Amino acid sequence: MDATVVSMVFEGVAILICLSWIWVNSYHYYPMVVTALESLLQRATGPASTGQDLVANGSQPASPDSLTLTIPEQELPSIDVLLPAYREGSVIEHSIGSIREADYPQDKLTVTVLLEPDDDETTEVLDRIEDDYEFDALTVPPEYPGDQNKPRALNYGFEKISGDVVSITDAEDVVHPKLYRGVAEKLAAGHDYVQGRLDMVNENDGWMNLLFRAEYGYWYLVNTWAKYKRRYPIPLGGTTCFFPRELLETMSERRLEKYEDPWSETDWAWVEDHALQGYRPWDPQNVTEDFELGLFLWQEGYNAGYLRDTPTDEESPLSMHAWVRQRTRWKKGKIYTFFQYLRYPPDTTEGKFHVYTQSAVPHLGPVSLVATAVLLLGANLLGYPLHPITSTVLIAGFLMATVVVALYAYGYWTVSEKPWPMRLRRSTVVALTLPMYWFMQWVADVRALRQTYAGELHWAKTTHFGRNVDPDATAISGTTAYPADGEPTADAENSGWVNTEHLLALASVVFVGVGLRIYGLTDWSLYGDELYSVTSRAALPVRELLMVPLPLDSHPPLYYLLLHYWMDLFGNSVASIRSMSVLLGAGAILIMYALGTELYDSRTGLLAAFLLAISTFHIHYSRVARMYSLFVLLALASWYGFTRLRTRSTSASVVYVVSTALLVYTHVFGLFVVAAQYVYVLLSETNAGLDWRRWAGVQAAVGVLTAPWVARLTFHVWALLTGVREGGIISWVPPPRIGIVTNTVLRYVGWPHNFPLLVESGWSRLVAAVLVVVYVVCAVLAVATYTDDREWQFADISAVGQLSVLLAVPIVVPFLVSYLVTPVYFPRFTIPASLALFLLVAAGITNISARKHQIAVLVVIVACSGVLVGQYHTTSTEADWAASGECLTEGTEPGDLVLYQTFWTQNYVEYYQQSPGVTKRGVLSPDEPTANREYALNLTQVRAAAADHDQVWLFQYQPSAANRLLSTLRETHSITLVRDYGPMYVYRLERAPSPPVTWPTDPYAAEFPGVSAGSCGGAGE
Repeated sequence: MDATVVSMVFEGVAILICLSWIWVNSYHYYPMVVTALESLLQRATGPASTGQDLVANGSQPASPDSLTLTIPEQELPSIDVLLPAYREGSVIEHSIGSIREADYPQDKLTVTVLLEPDDDETTEVLDRIEDDYEFDALTVPPEYPGDQNKPRALNYGFEKISGDVVSITDAEDVVHPKLYRGVAEKLAAGHDYVQGRLDMVNENDGWMNLLFRAEYGYWYLVNTWAKYKRRYPIPLGGTTCFFPRELLETMSERRLEKYEDPWSETDWAWVEDHALQGYRPWDPQNVTEDFELGLFLWQEGYNAGYLRDTPTDEESPLSMHAWVRQRTRWKKGKIYTFFQYLRYPPDTTEGKFHVYTQSAVPHLGPVSLVATAVLLLGANLLGYPLHPITSTVLIAGFLMATVVVALYAYGYWTVSEKPWPMRLRRSTVVALTLPMYWFMQWVADVRALRQTYAGELHWAKTTHFGRNVDPDATAISGTTAYPADGEPTADAENSGWVNTEHLLALASVVFVGVGLRIYGLTDWSLYGDELYSVTSRAALPVRELLMVPLPLDSHPPLYYLLLHYWMDLFGNSVASIRSMSVLLGAGAILIMYALGTELYDSRTGLLAAFLLAISTFHIHYSRVARMYSLFVLLALASWYGFTRLRTRSTSASVVYVVSTALLVYTHVFGLFVVAAQYVYVLLSETNAGLDWRRWAGVQAAVGVLTAPWVARLTFHVWALLTGVREGGIISWVPPPRIGIVTNTVLRYVGWPHNFPLLVESGWSRLVAAVLVVVYVVCAVLAVATYTDDREWQFADISAVGQLSVLLAVPIVVPFLVSYLVTPVYFPRFTIPASLALFLLVAAGITNISARKHQIAVLVVIVACSGVLVGQYHTTSTEADWAASGECLTEGTEPGDLVLYQTFWTQNYVEYYQQSPGVTKRGVLSPDEPTANREYALNLTQVRAAAADHDQVWLFQYQPSAANRLLSTLRETHSITLVRDYGPMYVYRLERAPSPPVTWPTDPYAAEFPGVSAGSCGGAGE
């Protein structure tokens, strides 16, 4: 297919998906924004609003005690509460008790529990409490038409009651004492039916339950309330719903008129034989009968009332599998509703607009968001340049997602009664981890689509345990913890980092890692940063090395100090100075094993060490004369010490303090690793299992040890921010762009695009993109796994919490700093984040239950990594500094003058050009952007220096087309040799005026008539 067609299809799909996401959010935002503005205007121009008129303005809902109740008791309507229960023996007593304790005339409240014939569990509980509470138990006959589900039970129960108002209450609900009086007021005020607010109160049971409560807080206090104020259809919640009996009878009749009757003649005969009317207000085939009924009522023109201030306390599922099953049922019912309305479309355009949108919203939301993320990720992974329109739509979609994140956090903040420090912490957890919750919704949606397509419209039962009765209770055994609960997770048999069974395997991993790092160690030249390490920093006396001003070098001194003494012992050859990094890289592999074993088990540690060993990113930075292999080793050691702090051993404290202090003295971004540890502790429900005094003590020790460097860095940053000092903290770092984060992850998995070995092959990027997808899937499996029992369950959330902050903070925080303050983000600076990725991937592979699938994943990783490592080792550097230096060494003679650009080439000439008796002068290139006065001064000096030498050598890096420095030399000398070394050029000039020549249009095509391009040796050649 033509590339243009592929491009157009890709762009079209991207825009379509993003527009659907924008449409979903716009549908939600419009009523919320208008209602909020209306409320603010009312507050500014009129009397203070009551709790009933408050939305999204940062205040708690009004106290239920403040509700104005005006109906005389004798005029209150009778309410029949239908309580459908199936295997709800653990919770049914609490629900009935809360109804019977409500502030409402008990003679006007009738409780009817709807049972199934095979539910002995609930029946036994009802038999036990029948003397304590007044209620009726009604068993739905198995012969009653339809499949066993909630709407079928409600329809049957409706036939057996006769109260003025019908209420639906789930068996696990605990209703508010003022609920029924509030309903009576709403109905008396002219509302046709009423929906109450629901609150999932068991947030203490773990991360998923916390997010569920935040979701309900956002949905019922902001979203649904705004829809109610704007007269949008209200999707009923399935419980705490109230309908006048006459309304439900009418809706049953309208349902029979509008839709095809699913009952056969035999069904009707059974119904009539049992003196039933055949009422069916609820669609017996829809597993989200509440949602469908809300849309149906709105289409028929009925007016909903909404109670925000008398919440019904519910319990969210305690296991991930139960949550997925419940959410699948919800989404499946909405899919069914959507297709039903396609068969029987609403009568009006407005009806179609609302009904189709609300039916599709649960699917367009998570599916579009995931698809948007995949498209943006795919475009960045493959280096595909998106059209500006597509990019704009993508950005708009993600901005809307950010707003939703804020609304979820607000929803939790509003409904929670926790002390404000805990509420703030948990709101932060909601905001940071909501994307993972969305991903879970996407999984449920995929299951719902599959089940709907297969015709699996059965009811999925959710088991309840009564966790909403005591919301402040601590989490029960078996529930999922918060992302950072600080509890040890490694098995006792895996305690300690040396597992005898894995020693041989670990030795093999280290052997492979070292082999990949020393292969071809001296095949390419030292590049600029390495030569800076060797000639400009580590070669200094120790006192000067430690005191280099920050504007000249932003890196701390530890690596240079170690390299200084290393060169004293082993010399400064290429093999020698790079071998120190190889040694540090081997140490990092060992500590990675230790950390993985501490967080998980020795098998996971071994896999993580293997991923580190074969990563081209780490191979490269473990064989260059820079601080990154030391940075990796100390980041791992610091985090290992951090995880061991909860053991309260003195050795753990020493390891942590020493490694963290050395980390800060190695790289500026070491501070972000420490910041990630702080984030983990602050977000942890148990302070990461640390005693505050111990944590304060080790941090004080680290602070004292690092104070000299941190003080210098702080002063430098402050000077930059206040304008006292010009330039950036790292002046050459480019401004941030979204694609650089994707390129960072590509490098993590092995894309061999690390300066100076830059592999531009499209195949290498494609292979790396495949690895990114595999790594992402494995990282997800580190959080949620699919077991052999075909159930979803959470893995070790505590370890995942640690690794998540280590992965996110060194990337996100520097990127934000770069975007808001000054550019500091560069891919290799974030190298500690890659360690967290490897650990998460290793944990995900371990969590794969089928061994054949584990092997398949490892085969893909090894094969792709092998391709990338092979490309890395077969790539030659673009800048052959060694050969250019050898040219100067070979060709120069005593008395010659060697001129070189001060900024770009000084370190190369100093290291590689070793001829004795040669005068070497660094010059500022006149083509660099400096003042004209400096140009003239510099060229004058060049003329004077050249006048004293018969033979002059010029060493230049990327000369411009004008090349005024070479033109100045040609006033008195002629060019006799030009050697091209990629971006570098070596010119030999001899005293004699040069004839005029036409300069090449390509500044790097140094072709001059009659000029030799042969060997460097031999004067006059």
